[in-house]
Amino acid sequence: SDDQQKIHDLIKSLNESGYGYRRISHYLNEREIKTSKGNSWKNNNVHSVLKRNKEREERIKRNTFVSEIEYGGM
Repeated sequence: SDDQQKIHDLIKSLNESGYGYRRISHYLNEREIKTSKGNSWKNNNVHSVLKRNKEREERIKRNTFVSEIEYGGM
């Protein structure tokens, strides 16, 4: 969803700025931003969001590459 994407982008930005998982979870909780299930953030939730999105991006990249080979595009 759009909200989840916005939260992911915020988490990714904070992580790239040098924030660790714990510090990001505190940041989100201080601003009363909840997880998709409506819970408070913990460092493992932050890690999972970053990990799942990285896996998703790799899967999309891999599938795009395979499609280009199969259909002769590039």
